[in-house]
Amino acid sequence: MNGLKIIKLTVFLLGIFILCAIGLCTKTIYDKQNGPDFNDISLNQPEGSYIKNIVAAQKDLYIMISGGGINDRVVVFSPEKGKVIYNISID
Repeated sequence: MNGLKIIKLTVFLLGIFILCAIGLCTKTIYDKQNGPDFNDISLNQPEGSYIKNIVAAQKDLYIMISGGGINDRVVVFSPEKGKVIYNISID
């Protein structure tokens, strides 16, 4: 009788494990298909700024920006996250 309880518990736990795995796979696929909306991205730069150069390195974009009444700067943008990671000021 004790062996039957162990088998039932094992089947129950494996069922829960399978349901969690299916949920995780579904969420991962959904997130990859519905990445960041690139229509709403802002680099948060003042008016009058313009892009001088863009360089891709590893998974990030390094964007050289001039104008806007402040010193030249490099904005590091992550397309994967859809946002600016940090700004580097060039004096």
